[in-house]
Amino acid sequence: MSREIGLEGEREAARYLKKKGYAIITKNFRAPGGEVDIIARDGKTLVFVEVKTRKGGQFGEGHWAVDARKRKHLTLAAMAYLVKKGIRNRPCRFDLVVLDQEAGLPPTPRFELIKNAFDAEFQEMG
Repeated sequence: MSREIGLEGEREAARYLKKKGYAIITKNFRAPGGEVDIIARDGKTLVFVEVKTRKGGQFGEGHWAVDARKRKHLTLAAMAYLVKKGIRNRPCRFDLVVLDQEAGLPPTPRFELIKNAFDAEFQEMG
């Protein structure tokens, strides 16, 4: 998948999350060791969102791309964000948005939101 498709998917996912009541704080937060696609608030909870974009017929398969290595990178980036912003004692979670950009005719994006998709990953990478 091209970076362009991924960026468009992230833009669409942000719009989708806003409709779901999330307040978008930032997109594409980069830190040593990882990147978070979207950081948002859902009520009082700070949410680190990974977006997986698929084109045609692969809906529901995006969650398989979030393996232990990816979870560790997301955890490192989330921790860096919390430290940078001085955030403590705030509920946080990791959500996953899977987007199929070619669902149906005419093409209509289809979203799958998995709240609390995984826990922070602190295991050593082998």
